[in-house]
Amino acid sequence: PTLAEGPTGAAQALGAAGYVTSVNPFALGYLEQSTFAGEFRIDPGQSNYRRLFDHRSASSDSDGIMIDTTPSNNVRIITAGTGTTTSAVVPTGRWFELAVTFSTAGQVKVYLDGVQAATATISGYQAANACTSRTLHIGASRSGGERQAGAVDRLAIFGRELTASEVAEWQELAF
Repeated sequence: PTLAEGPTGAAQALGAAGYVTSVNPFALGYLEQSTFAGEFRIDPGQSNYRRLFDHRSASSDSDGIMIDTTPSNNVRIITAGTGTTTSAVVPTGRWFELAVTFSTAGQVKVYLDGVQAATATISGYQAANACTSRTLHIGASRSGGERQAGAVDRLAIFGRELTASEVAEWQELAF
């Protein structure tokens, strides 16, 4: 791994230098609600779609979950073949805390630095069907493309939707 300077010490560099992948494949399960969180630094000047979290099939959107950024740095989510692009825009050139929560009704909340930045709904959302055992990629697609240039520090996945106060508390404790 290529290390970068992080807010709490060493972080993982992302981009041409690499990305993070779980050592062993695992299943996240059938997530009716969940929270994905981490601390990222996104390098400026990127103009393509770039992955943050990817636990989908490398060849299909039909199962798993993916959270990425659009060319305009909006947070986008795809799960079980459907998704949404939120109005939350991640900053570039500095560290920020990101938490994305999913409710059982398909409501998505995006928190930046502990503050709710956007709400969206995934139409027809049933759950993130991530029962297939596969590796989790951070900073790249499952095929190793769509790389995010920057760095990542701490990461967490919760099997439930955290409340706004829990997001703020977790980020204060974790970061």
